[in-house]
Amino acid sequence: NSIGKFMVDYAEAMIRVARVYGCSIVDLSSECGFRPRVEESETDRVYTNDGVHPISVGYEVMTSIISKKVNSLWKI
Repeated sequence: NSIGKFMVDYAEAMIRVARVYGCSIVDLSSECGFRPRVEESETDRVYTNDGVHPISVGYEVMTSIISKKVNSLWKI
């Protein structure tokens, strides 16, 4: 973008804000194993077509991670 920030910069900012306010957060960037537009990896090619937008397998991974986090917060 015009200020030289990448998606990972915004993700890290959201994590810092969540910590300040004591909010739970799911860091999909690190927990899914793919980090959009940082560096292309083998994982990116499996879970995304373009390195940013997940395909069905990527969504399945994300859904599993989010479900586990929500369940752990609600002790389900």
